[in-house]
Amino acid sequence: MKRIVFCLFCLLLSVGVGLTAEDEKGKASVKVVGLEIHRSNPDDQIMIFNPGTSVTVLLSQPGKSILGLDAKASKLETFADDKKTDLTKTKSPPGREWLNAAFLRFNKDNSQCVFQMYAPITPVEGADKVFVKANLAVICGKEEKVVEQKNAALKVGDKATLDAIEMNVQKGFPEGKAVTVVFTTPDRSIKTIEFIDSKGKTINQVFTNTNFLTFPKPQCQTICSLSVPAEPVTIKVTYFSKTETIMTPVDLRFGVGF
Repeated sequence: MKRIVFCLFCLLLSVGVGLTAEDEKGKASVKVVGLEIHRSNPDDQIMIFNPGTSVTVLLSQPGKSILGLDAKASKLETFADDKKTDLTKTKSPPGREWLNAAFLRFNKDNSQCVFQMYAPITPVEGADKVFVKANLAVICGKEEKVVEQKNAALKVGDKATLDAIEMNVQKGFPEGKAVTVVFTTPDRSIKTIEFIDSKGKTINQVFTNTNFLTFPKPQCQTICSLSVPAEPVTIKVTYFSKTETIMTPVDLRFGVGF
């Protein structure tokens, strides 16, 4: 059994414990939506990737726009199994922290996000549950503002500054039929981006992605892809000029699935 690698991806129903007593509608909540356990090989003869315990969590902040998590301000209190095994007592591998705040996935209105919490040790044999207690520093947007760029031709190489937002038009795929517009900000602050034609109709986007970059400096990029417009358009960007940090307690108890 010691050589068995447990690699579990499971949707856990009714095991996530909300942040509030009743998980009332409109209240902040967290729920476990996935669990991944990789038990390392004791003989070191087979490479095991990402050994440890990773918990995927869905965070909801109704009525708020989540922009990110502050990893430095967030604190982990407990990550253990029901055999009183501290799953954090071993040092994490380089680049792995208990809170993965660099890679978040958001719903359309940014009121929810999914992220991972990690411990380098797996539950011991015979353990039935895992307990995680933490305090998350959730960054949310404040003071919503709108800025517009009228008569934008969206030609490759065009650049513009919309308040503190840098815009750069690049080649899209397929070249000549699509265009990629990149909006760069120091931090995640953009809520929505619209491209509006001369009739006031919003142009459909092929995709919109937001990425965090660390090189050459920390910044955030929102990338929009759309068909090359036949005429100049109006670009409407809704963003937050300020942020607030909401300290959100986490108290989770869930089964390990084996």
